[in-house]
Amino acid sequence: MEKIFWGRFPIQRASALFYYARGGKVAHILAGMKYYGRQKVCRQMGEMLAHELLLTGFFEGVDYLLPVPLHPDRLRTRGYNQSRLLAEGISEQTGIPVCDGLLCRVRNNQTQTHKSVLERQENTVHLFHLAGDTRMLQGKHVMLVDDVLTTGATLGACADVLADIEGISISIVTLAWTK
Repeated sequence: MEKIFWGRFPIQRASALFYYARGGKVAHILAGMKYYGRQKVCRQMGEMLAHELLLTGFFEGVDYLLPVPLHPDRLRTRGYNQSRLLAEGISEQTGIPVCDGLLCRVRNNQTQTHKSVLERQENTVHLFHLAGDTRMLQGKHVMLVDDVLTTGATLGACADVLADIEGISISIVTLAWTK
């Protein structure tokens, strides 16, 4: 999974708990998390992910968990951010604090579900910005948390913005990965 990001930004580590296959069990779990209000499942999946990866030392040295943010309009419509809830589940198991609000989504971009790799990259240009005092992240190791990794366009756009912070180290964890 780390290879997806090689040459795009310096990455410490990356992992996912499941592989994603259209129509499979993981796809149904993710759909429930995103579109059917299954907030408890989001937290439980975060706890499961952390439980499995804790044994490998995956979270060692990580200072903060940063969930990929939703646009405020989408957050209002959905009522929750599934990545934030995943991060809360991970935090419950690891003790790593969730740092929410410093990374903000600028545009309410269209879903990327049916977009090509190039369309996904174009759809995420200037999608995020930093808000507030980011000095707390200087010299820190942050872990971006998202529900699914497909092409890496969204997480790459987050990392591009974070890379401006002096001395930051970035890792990635997702519930699922479309390989």
